[in-house]
Amino acid sequence: MQIAILNPWFIDEKSIGGTERFVKDLSKGLASLGHHVDVYMLSGRSYTFENINFISLNFFGNNIIADEYLLKNKFGQLNNEQIYDDIAKNIDNMIDFSHYDFVQINSHLFLKCCRNKKRIYVIHSNLNEFLVSNSKEDFEVMIDVMKKEIEFDIKFVVVSNAYLKFWKNKLKSNVYSIPHAIN
Repeated sequence: MQIAILNPWFIDEKSIGGTERFVKDLSKGLASLGHHVDVYMLSGRSYTFENINFISLNFFGNNIIADEYLLKNKFGQLNNEQIYDDIAKNIDNMIDFSHYDFVQINSHLFLKCCRNKKRIYVIHSNLNEFLVSNSKEDFEVMIDVMKKEIEFDIKFVVVSNAYLKFWKNKLKSNVYSIPHAIN
């Protein structure tokens, strides 16, 4: 299978963040099963490691490493659906998704990207973590966008059984749990 992974953060051999570690492990596991994996990152440098292509979109300029502050400065408050549309338009213009079998998404920023493909959105954060750098209004807009995206062949996965009920209740849809500890 041809698999694209969308990730906001730069990933390299020194990455230790939760999402970065998850993406490294997931892409390595998929590649070891014989799948072609391209990991798209908003920033950093492009390279290939263990048959996985890590591709920087240089969204912020060449070799700049994005952090929460750069994302906030670029996108502002995510308090209306138009911002999600604008992000999707930019990403969809940068990546040719036509040859991928499915796309795995690791940030709400990408919720509306690549609608013509099967998508799996892994929800990495909980409400309290989300509110550290976003508002309650941003959270509600994200939930509304997620509910609408269900029509476009997207599956939601949480990385903790503890949040499974929370997200099922919020989305009024099937949500799946695949804890990080499972290989």
